[in-house]
Amino acid sequence: MRIWCDNMEFKVQTKAGTLLDWLRAIHAVTDECILTTSELDAVEVRVVDPANALMIMMRMPDHAWDSLEVEAGGIGIDVERLIAKVEMFDPTADLTITTEHRELRDWLILTDGSATFGLEMLNTEHMRKPPAEPELGDLPAQFIISAEDLQRAVLRAESVGDNVWIGMEPDGSVRAWNATDHDDYKERLLTAEVGVFAQVAVRSMF
Repeated sequence: MRIWCDNMEFKVQTKAGTLLDWLRAIHAVTDECILTTSELDAVEVRVVDPANALMIMMRMPDHAWDSLEVEAGGIGIDVERLIAKVEMFDPTADLTITTEHRELRDWLILTDGSATFGLEMLNTEHMRKPPAEPELGDLPAQFIISAEDLQRAVLRAESVGDNVWIGMEPDGSVRAWNATDHDDYKERLLTAEVGVFAQVAVRSMF
């Protein structure tokens, strides 16, 4: 990955609310990150939390951008500070984001055509580099669940204890549960695109 330099092309347009949702998801894991850009017109983030217990890999889909002009490189951002700037705009505002070089420092510029904010970027050479994508191997099962349903299951399990079990049966049914000596919780989860590759029951604790 090439480190940011002042001749790198970066100009994107999207709704402020779309960008804010994306940044908040990143902020749940880390306070700073490197936005990785490529010639494939992609903007991606891959980071782990300070404890190396949680990893997030995100690609802001092409349809989320009204305009996207980027070159290969990396942009270091303070996620919390950027969120604070984006929150200053109406969620429906069309936000244009560009980069600018000022007196040996690199800035991210956000504008809706009226208000403009500048945010100094972080030096990517001094930041933790994005981790390699893990080799997961042949997993026995996979499924897709809505973020809302998963969040609800985690909150319900948290009322019992500080972890949650999620498992899949050979027939493709998925459930969440937790139990202690004094109370317990279990729930069958609604899922889509279920794939069972091994006819065995599987489970993981989080």
